[in-house]
Amino acid sequence: MNANTEAQTTGTSAGTTGGVVEAAPEHNLASSLMLPFLILVAFYFLLMRPQQKRETKRRNMVNSLKRGDRVVTAGGILGSIHKIIGEKEVSLEVAEGVRLRMLKSAVGEVLGGEQVVVAEPVDAEDSPPAKKKKK
Repeated sequence: MNANTEAQTTGTSAGTTGGVVEAAPEHNLASSLMLPFLILVAFYFLLMRPQQKRETKRRNMVNSLKRGDRVVTAGGILGSIHKIIGEKEVSLEVAEGVRLRMLKSAVGEVLGGEQVVVAEPVDAEDSPPAKKKKK
């Protein structure tokens, strides 16, 4: 037997395919699209749906603002709603006689009746004496 005959009987040869063709695995459309579909479903339930719930809760909070509510703005300003001005604005009283006009969307949180304690300045008589530094 020579090299060509031997290559033909084993199905291989040096440099040629020798007539042997491997069958490609079958891929149907459903199995090809399954992974991207599962990724999209996971993306929806892990990222988009919780964001929609938070946005709905925030929208309800902004729409239910009423006079007297204690709020914190997105900028950290504490105050109580003095007056609702139209659909998008409120008058916020931050101190006695000091009112700010702002958008309802700037309200970050409603404080639900909590009292905010304002720190009073400490008198010099009440504070302990300051320690002197040694030179």
